[in-house]
Amino acid sequence: MAFLAHKKWLGIHVFLKWINGFLSYVPTIIMVLLLAMLPPFLFTENRVMIMILIVAMVEVGRAAESIKIDLDEAASKEHILSAISVGSSALRVFRYYLLPFIYGKLIVYMVSDLGKVMFLVGQLAFVGVLSHKKSFK
Repeated sequence: MAFLAHKKWLGIHVFLKWINGFLSYVPTIIMVLLLAMLPPFLFTENRVMIMILIVAMVEVGRAAESIKIDLDEAASKEHILSAISVGSSALRVFRYYLLPFIYGKLIVYMVSDLGKVMFLVGQLAFVGVLSHKKSFK
C-alpha cells in the first residue's frame, strides 16, 4: 500500500491519508474493541483470525504512511532519478534502488510495531476480548 501511495496510483495516496487521519484520532484499543464486539465477529468460529485481521487493518494506515514518507525521501536521491531517466522499470527501481535504502527502517518499524501489537494483545486479553467464546447451543 505504501508503494502504491508513493506512486500515487489510483488515488491510493488519498485513501491512505484519509485512513491514517481517521484512525489516528481514536486510540487503537478502542477501535479494536468496537470492531471486535460486533456480533458477526463475536460468535464466529474463526475469531482468532478475525482478531488478527482487525488489528492489522487498524494499524495499516500508520505503518503505510511512515513507509511512504521513507520511500518519498529515498526516491528524491540523485541515483534513483538517474535510474528513472535511463528508462528502468518501476519494479527494477523499487527492487534495486529503493528497497536497499529502506531495509533498515523496515526492520525498525517491524520490531517497534511488534512491541505495540504485543502490548495491544495484552490489553485485549486483560479486557477479555481475545478469549474464544463458545456459541450458545
